[in-house]
Amino acid sequence: MILDYDQGGLRAPSIDVLSKSLKLAWISRLLADEHKSGESWKAIPTYIFEKYGGLNFILRCNYDKKFLDQIGLPQFDKLILLYFLELKESFPNQSGQEQIFFNNKDILIHGHSIFDRNWFDRGIYLIHDLLKADGKFLSYSEFLLKYDLRCNFLIYFLLFLDTLQKV
Repeated sequence: MILDYDQGGLRAPSIDVLSKSLKLAWISRLLADEHKSGESWKAIPTYIFEKYGGLNFILRCNYDKKFLDQIGLPQFDKLILLYFLELKESFPNQSGQEQIFFNNKDILIHGHSIFDRNWFDRGIYLIHDLLKADGKFLSYSEFLLKYDLRCNFLIYFLLFLDTLQKV
């Protein structure tokens, strides 16, 4: 029925595409005034999204379905992000050093994507943030000095080794 008349169809809208587009429209509603707490309907998803950098940040991440299963979203919000992921994968993007390493399906520690609130709050979330001006990775001590941060060296090196394989 969705085909054109000359192909025997009725040019009817695809119910599947229509359903997905209506769900995707909720992203703009969730993002509108993201930090206002007056709208109670979005309190739960906003709380969950904030644990991973907020919805706006998650939408820019290279997440996968497994990540959505792990974070415990309500089913409707999970569907919205699944449809967004499907849409996003239709338009591949090779961003290299500008790629976000948090919530990234390709950068895993012990099989799980990572998110660290301390790093995020200090603006450390791109692969580029782990590099010196010459394109080489910051040493652990250089990293700590640059961002005035305390972190476990094992986490840094696990991230460093996994990121190095991806770049």
